[in-house]
Amino acid sequence: MNTQIASGAKWNLNPNDGYMNIGEKWKGITLTTEKFPKYLSAFDFQSAFFNPFGKDALMALPCPFICSLVIAFEDVKKEAKKTLDKAKWNVGHLHLVPSKDEKQNPAIRKKREENENIVKYISDNNEFPVKAQWTLTVFDDSIKKLKKNTNEIKKKFKELSHDGNNGWILKEESYSGISFQSMLMGFPLQYSQILRDNLKRFRVLFKSNNSQIAPLIGGNTGHRKPFLAFCDRTGQLIFLNFLESLKNYNVTVVGPSGTGKSVFLNELNTMSVTANALVRIVDIGDSYKNTTNAIGGKFVEFDDEVKLCFNFFTNIQTKDVDIDGEIIEQVHEDELCTIVPIIGAMLKMNLRASSSENELNDPKLKPIVTILEEAIQVAYSRQGRTASMQTIWEYLKELRELYFNRNQQNIYELLDLMIIGLHDYVIRIEDNGNRLIGKNQQYFNGVNNIEFDSSMFVFEMEKLTKKGDDLLIVISMIVLHQMANEAYFRRDRVKIIGIDEAKRVLRILLFADFLDDVSRRIRKYDGILVILTQYIKDFFGNKSSEGLFEGASFNIFLEQEEDSIEEAAYSGKLTMNDGQIALMKSVKARTPYYNEFMVKYGSSYMVLLNKLDNLAFWLYTTKGEHKNQIADVCTRYELVDTAEGAWFMALISDGMSEEDCGDVEVIGWLYQFYINDKKDEVIQAKKKYKTSEIPFASQLFTPDWLVQYITDNTLGQLWMENNPNSSLVEHMKYYVKRDTQSNSNIKVEDIKVIDPCCGSAHILVYAFDLLVKMYEEEGYSKSSIPKLILEKNLYGCDIDKRAAMLANFALTMKATLYHKRFLKNPVKPNVIVLEEYGDERFKGIKNYGSLVRISEDNSYNDGIFSQTTDEYNLQVKILTDKFDCVITNPPYINGSYMNDELKQFVANYYPNTKSDLFAAFMERVPEITKENGYMGFVTPFVWMFIKSYEWLREFILNNTTITNLVQLEYNAFGPAVVPVCSFTLKKGFFEREEGKYIKLSDFRGVENQPIKTLEAISGNVSYFYSTNQTNFNKILGSPIAYWANEKILNSFDNELLGDNNSPRVGMQTGNNDKLLKLWSEVSFKDIVINKYWEKYNKGGAFRRWYGNSEHVVYWKDKGLSIIREKGTPLNSKFFNKSCFVWSRISNSTISFRKVDDTVFCHDSAAVAIYSEDLKLLSLLNTKIVDYILKFISPTMNYQSGDMSKLPIVYADADKENSKIIYLTQDCIDISKEEWDSRETSWDFTKHELLKHKSDSKIETSYNNYCSYWKEKFYKLHANEEELNRLFIDIYELGDELTPDVALKDITILKSESIINDRGELEFKADEIMKQFISYAVGVMFGRYSLDKDGLQIANLGSEILISQMTDETKVSFPIDDDNVIPVLEDDYFSDDIASRVINFVKTTFGAESLSENINFIEKCLGKTIRAYMVKDFYEDHIKRYKKRPIYWMVSSPKKGFMSLSYMHRYTNDLFARVQNNYLREYITKLEGTKDILRQIIVDESASSKDKKDADKKIKDIENKLKELISFDRDVLTSYAQNRVDIDLDDGVKVNYNKFKEVLYPIKGLDKE
Repeated sequence: MNTQIASGAKWNLNPNDGYMNIGEKWKGITLTTEKFPKYLSAFDFQSAFFNPFGKDALMALPCPFICSLVIAFEDVKKEAKKTLDKAKWNVGHLHLVPSKDEKQNPAIRKKREENENIVKYISDNNEFPVKAQWTLTVFDDSIKKLKKNTNEIKKKFKELSHDGNNGWILKEESYSGISFQSMLMGFPLQYSQILRDNLKRFRVLFKSNNSQIAPLIGGNTGHRKPFLAFCDRTGQLIFLNFLESLKNYNVTVVGPSGTGKSVFLNELNTMSVTANALVRIVDIGDSYKNTTNAIGGKFVEFDDEVKLCFNFFTNIQTKDVDIDGEIIEQVHEDELCTIVPIIGAMLKMNLRASSSENELNDPKLKPIVTILEEAIQVAYSRQGRTASMQTIWEYLKELRELYFNRNQQNIYELLDLMIIGLHDYVIRIEDNGNRLIGKNQQYFNGVNNIEFDSSMFVFEMEKLTKKGDDLLIVISMIVLHQMANEAYFRRDRVKIIGIDEAKRVLRILLFADFLDDVSRRIRKYDGILVILTQYIKDFFGNKSSEGLFEGASFNIFLEQEEDSIEEAAYSGKLTMNDGQIALMKSVKARTPYYNEFMVKYGSSYMVLLNKLDNLAFWLYTTKGEHKNQIADVCTRYELVDTAEGAWFMALISDGMSEEDCGDVEVIGWLYQFYINDKKDEVIQAKKKYKTSEIPFASQLFTPDWLVQYITDNTLGQLWMENNPNSSLVEHMKYYVKRDTQSNSNIKVEDIKVIDPCCGSAHILVYAFDLLVKMYEEEGYSKSSIPKLILEKNLYGCDIDKRAAMLANFALTMKATLYHKRFLKNPVKPNVIVLEEYGDERFKGIKNYGSLVRISEDNSYNDGIFSQTTDEYNLQVKILTDKFDCVITNPPYINGSYMNDELKQFVANYYPNTKSDLFAAFMERVPEITKENGYMGFVTPFVWMFIKSYEWLREFILNNTTITNLVQLEYNAFGPAVVPVCSFTLKKGFFEREEGKYIKLSDFRGVENQPIKTLEAISGNVSYFYSTNQTNFNKILGSPIAYWANEKILNSFDNELLGDNNSPRVGMQTGNNDKLLKLWSEVSFKDIVINKYWEKYNKGGAFRRWYGNSEHVVYWKDKGLSIIREKGTPLNSKFFNKSCFVWSRISNSTISFRKVDDTVFCHDSAAVAIYSEDLKLLSLLNTKIVDYILKFISPTMNYQSGDMSKLPIVYADADKENSKIIYLTQDCIDISKEEWDSRETSWDFTKHELLKHKSDSKIETSYNNYCSYWKEKFYKLHANEEELNRLFIDIYELGDELTPDVALKDITILKSESIINDRGELEFKADEIMKQFISYAVGVMFGRYSLDKDGLQIANLGSEILISQMTDETKVSFPIDDDNVIPVLEDDYFSDDIASRVINFVKTTFGAESLSENINFIEKCLGKTIRAYMVKDFYEDHIKRYKKRPIYWMVSSPKKGFMSLSYMHRYTNDLFARVQNNYLREYITKLEGTKDILRQIIVDESASSKDKKDADKKIKDIENKLKELISFDRDVLTSYAQNRVDIDLDDGVKVNYNKFKEVLYPIKGLDKE
């Protein structure tokens, strides 16, 4: 790339004059730093070098430029030592200088202080020096002008100083090679060998200095490792070195579309190529084409016309093997690890090679693996690198014939299955001679033509996706296999292997397993696997995907949807505490040039800032609109490829063309970008806003289409009413036509429009355009129109001086566009910044803004002012006049964030709308609007529905007419994280007029909102509504339910839920952490007998009919603790009362559950209706209620007041009511039985597999379980649909609703089943077996018993019961006698956990089918029982008990020793027993095993392989012994000696953390 640019027509060096030539016109010269200030703050630098709107525009430089910073990182430690030694030497010698000489010569003192600072930086602050070259390359179209501008630039830089230090002294770089190459470093993708060879010429900077500069300039660093430099939120330069990892070199990048995933990988690609690394990408979506072309890489797109062949034999990795003295070349076992799974994917089987580090998920597939490994070896031995899938298939046919002749039916059938499974991938000749070509054979038979012959290679698979997942997976695997192969052959270079849009394949277990193997393979050879996907949950589909996520050294999180973060956190698989999750939520995409992301590295979390320069942005962008712009300039200017198009776009976007100036609204965007960091800082502080902070907190730039919508339908509507035949309608694409007319005949010069919160005047600028059309229509001269508009029509004010200045500038520029000579005789716009002016009436106006009400009299004449000013008079006019149109996007500041003065002001003057500033403005604006005038707003849409805005709704409905309203989708207002609506009002109530409403809630995405709005305006769509606002009063509270039809409205004439069953909010404990526990944490006796803890319902997840009862509340002191914690106890008359509850906040559909009278009370997170009428519960769980609630509370926060408004209608016929009651009771019974089937229910009796046991086989019991619960599931489904049908008929909503219920919305068996891709209920055998094993562990410890249902030992001090249950003569399955069960990889103890599970199976299902039963369990688990118990059981237990485990696992740091104990049987000598009876005995057993292995090594009869294996095992044992001895000595001994008691009332969190050094770590438990 360097050579092409250097020698091409666009850029070259002129050897005659030393200047650079750019084309035929431009000359360039590079300036470098002779001297610069040692200390320079980022603020000073940015203020001087960059304009405040974020673009790289140096301090009004008089000519085009390129700025770059090159940093060299070679030999950093060596350079640090060298610099430190030199500085120490200098300090020592300079101290010898006599003080009088130092005083006479200040340079000596300065030199000494400089060297002392260097010593301090390196020794004390751990800084390191790096070599750096900063350059500024300037251009002009003549050498004369260039020299003049160069002198001016030098002068400007010399003025840049800090704290009295000298400014920057620039000089022209005399060495033309460095000059030219340094300039190129201003572009991404460049690395210069010239610069590397001339590092001695570079300035030496410290990294803190570079942190001030580098993030602002960007550009690439001259290093040889693939790591990136970013800036954190404090300004510190942070390096992400992907080859200095804690675990492996893997990187995961998570972010929804448009947040910058591909940008991140493009940056890493670019840096990696410049650092001589190899980049290999597999992509779906064409995100890397421009970068690849720009770098000179290779971009290969799957296309049938290209005839691609993917043959893994062509470049296969082999090794030499000595077989009986003969050297044989064989396929390397690393190859088998990836080829076997590839062929398995063709067979639709999840296979792993025998040499893989991971176990085969299904042991029954092992014979297939063995056959395939043999077939691969034979195919290679026969045809070498020309072998193919056809060769393998032919050999499988030979084997089938061989085993048929040997009469080995099992192997024969396996081979037959494999041969048939590969038909699509080979050519077959039938017995009759017909030649059958498999539909995919052309891709896998022939010479591989996927060549990685460039530094960057991208394989694009968009077209491949159309051929289905099967082929996509196979080809993806082969391409990744070949990339992994290259990692082996190219060990001299770092490898980056990226897979983008990985969501589609991560959910497929065999591909995830394969990816895991690839990552293990490439890490041996400096390979980095980068996985990019949209959502965190994409990694949680299977264990391998989870492992890739958890095991990655770097997890990169771009801006996430909050729901996605919450979902991942709720799953329990996102191991972050609340603070880290909050940090992730704070990450924002600041497109297009800045982007935040959070990086997790080990236990470190930080938010970093990524900045792109123009070229990088246009090269990396994946947005369709940007790609279209690039394609357009390519066509228009006949450019070679899209990379040149990106380069061209970068150049023209560095400045604003004359055409660009037409969009002066860009000023508003730039201003918002300028204040964005400060705005985030203010908002994230989560405190009351100071007066000076309100402009930052409230600035929100209104999207252009919303500005047009509210202005078209206010100012435009006003004109159209008075001029119905006006052509203005042709210029208003968001105008909604209305039939109203006015007789006022208003003149254009009399129209007054104001934005009382004008910001940078976006609304006024668009209003200017409409007014121009009006004036032109009335025949005014074009030259007079701009002046008239600014004098007579437009007004604005703001509390932010900078915004008001920009507003004036924007309107002036708009006027200039319409009249080129406007500035020769300009008119100042009527836009002001609100000031106090020493007038008592304006006191606090910088805080209150245009909410201030004043009278016209009382001008001021005190203080430093002697008479009123034009600005003062204009402020009075603006605050006292009435206007024809008031259009605004008011500030959104909730009362909790208002400072005390503002809060008091609003409470005094706007008491009914004091909850938020936007509401106060909705009250204020009609006051300054003329009768029949129009108002336009953009506000949060909460005012339309929730109870706290009832007064405002009544005010709006009685005093104005809603003419238009568009309700945006919940998260679709780009600048704000609030649900927004835009609407227009007419002053006065006009009873006959209908409002026009557009409901966009079903259309996700910011970009869809204007599109769908235009469709609604222009066509007949279902989401466009017309209604009279008097209808809103038919619903209690008058919600703006504009889409409610007549049937819905009439239903509110019936009895309302609140008339007889007023819903009640539950108890607030004041300290849930202390006073609420899961029932399984505390002593059960204290719940059911002593009543120290009472059963408590806390709302919980989406679930209907019954369940979510898991908690208990502390009631030993009858609620005094709650009062002390300033909580709110529930009225005692509601204790132990049957009720129906729901969770106040829902993600989508609401659900109701019956709570019986055994439950003491409910939580504030749940709201209850105290009723026993099952018809009511039935109605509440139907589609009717969900449908009606969307009219009452679309915010998904279902308060008791909302529920009270529900209209209640039952059937007239007793027969129908009886049927409803019967079906409802059946639903409750099914749901209760399912809830109680898990051990986390306090009414659990025994495991379902034992309940459904019919013979000695677990598989039979499992099948019986599946049949039973499948019937129950579909019965519940049928009941819910029938109840829907009954109530839809009762409410007469057959046209609006159907009774259908999606299977996924049936709320039982959520843990044990899924709804598969065929839409069928499918049970998760692994989960059911895990629950069975969990129950078995409970029986082992005595929590449960095979001889008696329900809980047994669930309290401390149950020694008598323990004694009985350990007596094998009294119980079927004796419990563990000392409350310690070892959990080890090997069976060193006869009664360890794996042995006990097997014994439990034997006891419960008999000895005769034991082997078959164990095989079935292990098949379901996908691994052996021992492997599951050692690796997975405890994590499952932590998840099952929601991070409050009742079985505690003692664990050494590397899990070399583990044992389980039951919390409710804890005694203070537990750890002494673990130490003396198990850990030390285990150490002794390991020593004995080591002695046996040593005997093998010295045994002459032992084979070399046996000796090698023995030696390896000895090393493993020695490492384990080292760990265990240290654990025993340094950790466990103190717990064994210092016997600590526990109190179950403290719960798991407190008690577990007492022993956290010795127990299995539960991530985040100590930080909750």
